[in-house]
Amino acid sequence: MIFREYASGPQMFLPYFSVAAGCLYALGLLGSDAVSPVPTDPPPLDHETESVSLALGDDQWSIGLPAEDGGRTQSIFSVGVLPDVSFVHDGALLSTPAEIQPDLPSGYLFEVEGTAQPEAASPAPSPKKSNGDYRVLQTSLITTLLVFAACLGGFKLRHQKFWPGARPEGSPEAPGQQQDGRKSINEQLVDQLHSMKKLEPLVEHLVEMMGTKDAVAASKDFQTTLQAVEQMEAKGSASSSDQLKETINSGISALSRLYEEARLHGLSLARQARQDRTRKSQVFSENELKILDCHLGLGFHEFFDAHEQNMEISFPALVRQVEQAAKDLKGLGGLNTVDDLHLLSAAVANVELIKSGHEAMHTEKMCLEEIRANAASVLFMSYQRKQEAEHRHLLDLFEQQRILYRMERERQLLLPRSDGKRDSALDKFEGMLRKGSQLLQQYSDAISRIAGSTDIIVAGNLERQAITIKEEVENLLKEAAATAESIPGVATSEELAKNTAMQRHLKSVALRTSEAAAEATERVASIMAALDVQMPAEAPFGWTQIGEENRKQVPLTSLNPSVAKLVKEAMRHVEVLRNSDIVLDEDQEAGGSAFSRTAELLQASQVAAQAAGALGDEAELLWLRAQLNDSLESDMQLSATLAWRAIAAVDGGEGERQFWRVELSPAEVLRFQDLVTQLNNCEQQARSLTGLKEAALAAAQMKDIACKLMSFVQDHQKLPTTH
Repeated sequence: MIFREYASGPQMFLPYFSVAAGCLYALGLLGSDAVSPVPTDPPPLDHETESVSLALGDDQWSIGLPAEDGGRTQSIFSVGVLPDVSFVHDGALLSTPAEIQPDLPSGYLFEVEGTAQPEAASPAPSPKKSNGDYRVLQTSLITTLLVFAACLGGFKLRHQKFWPGARPEGSPEAPGQQQDGRKSINEQLVDQLHSMKKLEPLVEHLVEMMGTKDAVAASKDFQTTLQAVEQMEAKGSASSSDQLKETINSGISALSRLYEEARLHGLSLARQARQDRTRKSQVFSENELKILDCHLGLGFHEFFDAHEQNMEISFPALVRQVEQAAKDLKGLGGLNTVDDLHLLSAAVANVELIKSGHEAMHTEKMCLEEIRANAASVLFMSYQRKQEAEHRHLLDLFEQQRILYRMERERQLLLPRSDGKRDSALDKFEGMLRKGSQLLQQYSDAISRIAGSTDIIVAGNLERQAITIKEEVENLLKEAAATAESIPGVATSEELAKNTAMQRHLKSVALRTSEAAAEATERVASIMAALDVQMPAEAPFGWTQIGEENRKQVPLTSLNPSVAKLVKEAMRHVEVLRNSDIVLDEDQEAGGSAFSRTAELLQASQVAAQAAGALGDEAELLWLRAQLNDSLESDMQLSATLAWRAIAAVDGGEGERQFWRVELSPAEVLRFQDLVTQLNNCEQQARSLTGLKEAALAAAQMKDIACKLMSFVQDHQKLPTTH
């Protein structure tokens, strides 16, 4: 274990082995000398040193000492270095002759301190003396201590050589180590530059998202820094630390300006969202909904209630998202060093959350405004078309009364004497016709004001005014007809039918009516052509109307076939009659035939006009249904966008322009995945339903789930992405 953790080779294991081998050898000497008498002649020194050298001396454990032999590095346990211990056989147990002391540097192996010179040399002992055993034991002990001290010195040297970082105190650092230190600093600076360079896509995304002048200027300065980095990379190691630090400071300065601009931009968007929230108003008042119910049916009312409920759920959630992101953005610290670069990702995250929330709020408001505008447009067109048809019909009837009045005036001139009663009736009849012309002009003006109206309440009031004028015209028309009948000798209906002016008028009315029917039919065709583009066949949301009597739901997914067929037949009949020759100045039989054909043309034109009007009503409802369908589609797209942002933040946005992420716990991940599944199910359900009300409710549920997904992101710390 020690070998594996602290050494990369056998260098650390073998010094311990050297100490153990030396100890065993010393004990062997001690034991052998203790049991045998010292011989008279010492053993050869070469044999002993050779044994020690073979046991403890290996070239791979050598350490560099001052060379004395041609610079060759010697082993500390080589023969030339090992001290000579032969003098112990001469009885000098506590003395070390100077000529045999090893010449080693102080501190490497050992020193024999406190050696004292003997006063007189003792004579060589005799093997037979009584203290021989004691002297032999002392000699063996000294030899053992010397060998053991040499082993300890070798271990110390090996420890100092191979232990990582070991260096004698006070010794200078090697030049190579100082150079490595400078490289380490430069490498750290280069790594910091690379960290800034990785932020280039994030900077581009942030500038594109803001688009302000200050952001563009900061981005240009950052690009200048990146160009300097590329030039340094081309030079390699030639760049100094000062140059690297200057480049880093320049990049940090540009990123800091961009960071502060992002914070200001995000807080500005949050203030705009706050103002939009305070300006939020009711889309339809109760009176407006009552007016729309009368003309669009209860189906529209139910759809709008479901759609408005959707907005009431999502709008507060979006407001909370914007407010929380603004709070987090405001609480971020300053970007002053490389260690603060992660704040740029946090700023991007909060700005994106504020922007997405503000855009979602704006989209919802625009969606409601479009619903209001489209419903009002259909209402205004319905008002205008119906009142124009009524005005045209009353105008034709009054024109017939004028023809009758002119006929009676001409006959009055042919009478032999004046008839006061007849003259009085004609004068009264003329006054009624004059008043009728004035009322018809007022009626026409009211219809024009309806066409130019932009307010539902105002348009409703104008329609009631127009209806009031119409009723006055109808009452006046009845009085005029009664007055005409009171004229003595007034022309009968047969005589009036034979009148050339009357026949010309009826023909003109028939042609004008047929032209109106043709225009209405062309308008329906243009609406249907637009609907083919706006309404995908695979997603037919049905328009639902509830009848007052049977309360049945009638989905209007196409034009009524019977009405469309009636319009075609009526227009074909009108075309045949218009192409026929009608000669009004023929004989009586021909005149009767001409009047009959004119009456038939007039009747066919009126039928075609009525059918075209009904067809126009259905086409306008289809158009409105398509617009409501588009509003649902936009709302579901908004929900999908919010959900996608949440998924990208949780997933880390692999392969996308996602520069921040959040981390969820395993339990939160399961909950998040469950919500995503629910979102997909709601979308499929909304697209499969045929009723607008049901589809709107499914879309509302989808929006609620999308807001819950965003809450996961909002409540967690925003971290930079790792890809």
